[in-house]
Amino acid sequence: MRSRHAVPKQLQASCQQRLAEIRIPEPFDINELCARISADRGRPIVLAPMHFAGGSIFGTWLGTDAADYIFYEQRTSTPHQQHIILHELGHIICGHRSDVPIDQGIAGMLFPDCDPQLVRDMLRRGDFSTQQEQEAEIIASLVMEKVSRQPLEPTWATPAQDLAAIARLERLLGGPDRSTR
Repeated sequence: MRSRHAVPKQLQASCQQRLAEIRIPEPFDINELCARISADRGRPIVLAPMHFAGGSIFGTWLGTDAADYIFYEQRTSTPHQQHIILHELGHIICGHRSDVPIDQGIAGMLFPDCDPQLVRDMLRRGDFSTQQEQEAEIIASLVMEKVSRQPLEPTWATPAQDLAAIARLERLLGGPDRSTR
């Protein structure tokens, strides 16, 4: 019987293959890794620390035509920040997009100067049960394992935890409260 933390071997192998194509700096430096991925993609990766109110979201990636922006929680430990950044880099490395609808009002409130479609794309990745989230988490864990030489096992939030986090974000931003539906 597989535990809920088990990672399908094919998914693990796919992530390892993607990472084999990336030159992970030794000694490890997150900024150098971003610079290498940025050079390979031909577009800048901008790391932007910020405080995510509510404590349920720790990072997100916004890909624009000009650059990739990785927003990560500034009020956490350096190793946690690196893991958050690596997770978001995992989305970039895998070329992820999502199709979960996000309210345009929330998108506009978060980033009023950005195209609402770009903000919706950024916010759509929130279900850790999806293959995209698993891939991003595996990528982050594999890099951390490589640089620390200590095995790390990725963990997944349950769909109920994901929905609760989304409801908290909507309450914080004044959006619809889905927790009562």
